[in-house]
Amino acid sequence: MIREFREFGPHYFDLAQVMPINARQYRQIAAAVNEQGLNHGGEMIPIHQRNAPRVAAAVAELLKGAEATTQVKPPVATEPNREIVSSQEMAKAERLLDAAVKQCLRIETRPMLPDVRSRFLRALGRAIETRGHLNDEVVR
Repeated sequence: MIREFREFGPHYFDLAQVMPINARQYRQIAAAVNEQGLNHGGEMIPIHQRNAPRVAAAVAELLKGAEATTQVKPPVATEPNREIVSSQEMAKAERLLDAAVKQCLRIETRPMLPDVRSRFLRALGRAIETRGHLNDEVVR
C-alpha cells in the first residue's frame, strides 16, 4: 500500500474505495484521474460512491482502450516482476543525486587528511563505476 501511495498518490485509493481496481489497471488509466475525478469522453465524473456505476463503466471503457493500445506497443518492462519507475521515484533520485553532487563539490577543494581524501576518491570511483554499469544496462 505504501508503494502504491508513493507511486499514485491518494487518487488511486479514492478510486479503489468506489470500485475494485489493482495497481496494474490503475497505471493504464492514471492519466484520466485527478483531483476533480475521472475524465472520460471529455466529461469529469467525480469519484464518489454515488457515482460508482458511472465510474465503473468509464474505467472499464478506459481499460478496454488501454488494452488495445498496449497490444500494439512493445512491452515496457522486459523482465517479470519489474515495475516501471514512477515520476515520484525519479524525482526523489534526482533530488538525492543533486544533493550528493553539491556535497562533493563543497568538500572536494577543502583540505583533507590523506585517509579522508582517499576515502572520498574511493567513494567517487564507486559512483562513477556504478554509473558506467547503469549505462551498460541501458544500452542492452
